[in-house]
Amino acid sequence: MSEIVGAVFLLQRLWTYSLDGFLEPFGLTTRQWMLLAAVDQLFEEPPPLQVVADRLNTSHQNVKAMALQLQRRGLVEIVGDKADKRVKRLQTTESNRELWAAMAGQTEAFIAGLFDDLEDAELSELRGLMGPLYARAIERYRDERARRSGRR
Repeated sequence: MSEIVGAVFLLQRLWTYSLDGFLEPFGLTTRQWMLLAAVDQLFEEPPPLQVVADRLNTSHQNVKAMALQLQRRGLVEIVGDKADKRVKRLQTTESNRELWAAMAGQTEAFIAGLFDDLEDAELSELRGLMGPLYARAIERYRDERARRSGRR
């Protein structure tokens, strides 16, 4: 099974490299693109920076640095929490929505191109396999975070 793990890691690196190239004309990196997608699609309300960091498996500092870059471009706003002024939240802007609208067709074509060599049945099977793998990865991630923070 180590060859599967190696292939998945290599695939992630290759896709990141390709996606960085695709996003370059839009002035984004893959990590910034993921941050914007997470804020827009995973949360109903503007999420705290730390919650976004947890979801993206990165540090609060990394999310804040990316958010500051994106804020300078007018794609996000870092806003204070109404109940706790120490908490900073991320919300996307109209400029961000316009950027995503401009990228939409090209993004869909790029992503579809990643799977060009798979038949519909293979894609369906892949989706079915990803669910339990993802669920187990999240479980292991949470266990490891708890262990590292000394809560276990």
